[in-house]
Amino acid sequence: MASIIQRVSTSSRGGQRPRIIDFLAHWRAEITATVCLILVVEDFALGFKPHDLADFRDPQALAGLVLVLFGLMVRSWAAGTLQSETELTMAGPYSLVRHPLYAGSFTMMIGFAIIIDDPENIWIVFGPILFLYMIRIQRDERRMSQSFGARWQEYARATPPFFPRRLSRRALGGWRLNQWIGNGEYRFTGPTLLGLVALKLWHML
Repeated sequence: MASIIQRVSTSSRGGQRPRIIDFLAHWRAEITATVCLILVVEDFALGFKPHDLADFRDPQALAGLVLVLFGLMVRSWAAGTLQSETELTMAGPYSLVRHPLYAGSFTMMIGFAIIIDDPENIWIVFGPILFLYMIRIQRDERRMSQSFGARWQEYARATPPFFPRRLSRRALGGWRLNQWIGNGEYRFTGPTLLGLVALKLWHML
């Protein structure tokens, strides 16, 4: 994934960034949600039935559920640690990777795709949706570099974007419930849990 970030960054150098790139980066969350909703409606209309989340003997249902819950946990961990944009957060999951929120979200999407079990969904997650995330990440990293300069450069050199290379004592601290609430993570957690319930009800139809 790091190489994808570099390619997106390289393609946007020299001259003004295309407006379409800025549009996709800004509306990444809304576009992703719309695409996922369309995929679910399509699968329902075509008669797909998701795996039973209550059947722990089904390895695919179990794998999908674990990925969704793990991704949600990573997002909640990050949201409860992330400071305002005036500070460079380097504690909690940010001591391990630079983009734990995005990593958590992407892990959850993979989990949902595995549960629904439509190969088309996997291709779209690893294709257009991954591209949207890479655009947004490249934009965020450029902004952080402009805001924090040498501190960000040092942090970026020492911290991988998605996959941790080592553990850090700073990973154990920094989480606060009021920070989690202040960052609005409840607006993400609630719909995710409702989505799991909806998949169970869908399977029962």
